[in-house]
Amino acid sequence: MQLLTPATLLDCTPNTPDWIWHGLIAKGHVTLLTSLWKSGKSTLIGHLLAARKADSIFLGQAIKRGTTAIVSEEAPLNWGQRSRLLIFGERSCVFFCRPFAGVATLEGWDVLSKQLLQIRDEHGLDLVVIDSLTHFLATTNENLATQVLQGMAPILGLARQGLGMLISHHPARGRRREGVVARGSRAIPGCADILMEMSLLGRSGYDDRRRRIQAYSRFEETPRRMFTEVSPDGKQYTRLPDLGPGEFAAKWGSLRNILEAAAGPLTRREVLDRLPANERPSSASLWRWLEFA
Repeated sequence: MQLLTPATLLDCTPNTPDWIWHGLIAKGHVTLLTSLWKSGKSTLIGHLLAARKADSIFLGQAIKRGTTAIVSEEAPLNWGQRSRLLIFGERSCVFFCRPFAGVATLEGWDVLSKQLLQIRDEHGLDLVVIDSLTHFLATTNENLATQVLQGMAPILGLARQGLGMLISHHPARGRRREGVVARGSRAIPGCADILMEMSLLGRSGYDDRRRRIQAYSRFEETPRRMFTEVSPDGKQYTRLPDLGPGEFAAKWGSLRNILEAAAGPLTRREVLDRLPANERPSSASLWRWLEFA
């Protein structure tokens, strides 16, 4: 039986994680990235891998050089295509593509975990990406909390061994409030230290390359909201300006007056033409302001 620890003996030193991607991925912690199917999770992961070739900045956050293992449901061909496009780096990645012959099991995870820890000891592995959780959760029922906790045990065990864990996951059907969009039992996001929920930003669905990332975290360093965009050729992943409440409040007065005075709907061009010249933004900025509204 574990004895109770008096408050006077608790470690009260500040909890400053060893960040791999500042504010979003840390050694010894679990990050859950949730987004729709084929909406850009693997694209984000690919650019993350490319950024880890050197200490740099990725989407406005510092990122450390290091070795990443990717446990993926996808075939090697898919990751080979991303590597040719983004140039991951000769020794920065190791791939486990479809490592289990069938469904994931605790026994299979035991073998895989030993391999990952060996790579950590011999080559400095510090981050493991699981893409996606549905294919690698060792349970037959992701809606049952007790089974989810058993299935998550190998993943949490690797985090306790000091590895950063980034897990991609799918959302539940229908609309859910922010912070609980992940599919399955709420034990899944409950196991994570940082939640990243990525959604489509524009009104044209998958054809729009912009994304919104909302984050929830135990740590103050985590950016709560990010807007991103992938270039048409897929080679650049950039962070867009964040239209916060302060900027919106400063712009909304003029926009509201124009919209209320109009006899009917206005096009974006018509709104721009009616704004004072010294307040006239670019067409893209106006679109952001209206979407924020």
